[in-house]
Amino acid sequence: HDGVVFVDPQRQIVMWNTGAERLSGISSTAAIGQTMLPSLLVLSNEGWRLDDDSECPIAEAISSGSPNVQRVSVIGRKERHVEVDLQCIPVCSATDGVLGATVLIRDVSSEASL
Repeated sequence: HDGVVFVDPQRQIVMWNTGAERLSGISSTAAIGQTMLPSLLVLSNEGWRLDDDSECPIAEAISSGSPNVQRVSVIGRKERHVEVDLQCIPVCSATDGVLGATVLIRDVSSEASL
């Protein structure tokens, strides 16, 4: 059920699973090759839309080499807001540095409504 996305160091999407399709309404064929920007999922945090790359948790994980988790809202299927935990995990190599990131998207709307 969770969305799993793999991106390269420039945040180009190389894998987009069916969980990501289900949460976002974006097919894998439409997503692969796109740049994973906050605007792709219409990310917002506490009512503020995250448009700027400097606010992008995925860019932050890739540039810092450190994982992060944020509770954000995305626009899902049928244009409704869905609360998700967005976990960004950089994929690193001892010789080549950061190779990209794994992004896990978990629907937590039932928890958030409590």
